[in-house]
Amino acid sequence: MRENILHFIWQHQYFTPGGIKTTGGETIQVLKPGFINTNAGPDFEQAKIRIGEVEWNGDVEIHVSGSDWLAHGHQNDQAYNKVILHVVWEDNGDMFRKDGTVMPVLELKEVVDSALLERASALLESIETIPCASQLHLVSDLTVVETVHRALIRRLERKAQTVLNELSANKGDWSETAYRLLMRHMGMKVNGDSFYELARAVPYKLIRKYKHSQILLEALLFGASGLLESQKNEAYVDRLKEEYNFLIHKHELEKRLTPEQWKFMRLRPANFPTLRIAQVVSILSKPVDVFEMFTEYNKSDALFKFLKADTSDYWKSHYRFGPEARKKIPALGKASVDILVLNVVAPLLAAYSISISDNAYMEKAISISEVLKPENNRITRQWSGLGVRVGNGAESQGLIELYNEYCKEKACLSCGIGFKILNFKV
Repeated sequence: MRENILHFIWQHQYFTPGGIKTTGGETIQVLKPGFINTNAGPDFEQAKIRIGEVEWNGDVEIHVSGSDWLAHGHQNDQAYNKVILHVVWEDNGDMFRKDGTVMPVLELKEVVDSALLERASALLESIETIPCASQLHLVSDLTVVETVHRALIRRLERKAQTVLNELSANKGDWSETAYRLLMRHMGMKVNGDSFYELARAVPYKLIRKYKHSQILLEALLFGASGLLESQKNEAYVDRLKEEYNFLIHKHELEKRLTPEQWKFMRLRPANFPTLRIAQVVSILSKPVDVFEMFTEYNKSDALFKFLKADTSDYWKSHYRFGPEARKKIPALGKASVDILVLNVVAPLLAAYSISISDNAYMEKAISISEVLKPENNRITRQWSGLGVRVGNGAESQGLIELYNEYCKEKACLSCGIGFKILNFKV
């Protein structure tokens, strides 16, 4: 028996109909099971329970074995003096509070439906990467859809908190925050940290000053990246060096990255950081403020066009400085644009929604995700193999969240799908 199953049983009051009693024979009527305590102390707080003829207000502590009370040292902890009921799977003797009083005990092993325990064990002991794989047929499609949607909201809120933390570090500057978020994700996992450091080295207020000129933005970002230092002389590189030397003196720029901070190995040429810097310049050189574009667009087509901007001529034939590519290099691909929308635009909208208490921006974050194609990866393929619909970007994001935050953690008892499987009415 696992203690988290007992928590679930108590929280939802899944007892055999007909009444429950203490091990001493007194009737128990649960008026309020209490609230889960996520901090130190008893498992459930502010419970209201009638034991016999007396109504009690206090805490509930839950253990597999009654003697766990002693093993955890609760008999010496004054914080447990307010425990009004000790809920255990198996009782093995009286347990006392620090003040010397004995606690009433509810033993669960005789009052819980065995079918519920079998389903719970099947979930929590499953060797499948998605624990409910063999029981998923027990729940309706509507339950799955609702659970995936809640997971999407949770994912957006979790990502939004990261954005809000960045906003706080930027002293409330939304444009700087949007810029740094964009830069980090242009670098993807491999070069994301380096792109973020590049954004710190060249703040958005400086980017805004030179929006009118792609060559000056390229000079700023390539110069600050450190990637120009070892390049052989060619007209384009010489121009960048010349412009950058002028700009660093004009703006007293000091911070600069080193070539060693950038990774090219095992990357497809389309993901080389040099080309990615050129692509982000093509986005940043648009006259509209990056934050305003991400949050105030009227049509999704305008947003996608904004992110799919063409690079300057040099980067239409180069993946990095030096030799030309064999074929013309296209603009940022749709798959890359979709990833930017999911990881930059949607979280930014969600964060702004929370910041100004306007749910319209959260709805916009959801709706922009719904027009994207679903992600095709190991996680989404597993769900699809179980017959779960993965119809758009919003659904794939929700399923990824469900897998990472619930399935991998075996948090089935907190999942809407798991709850339905364990529910007596399933």
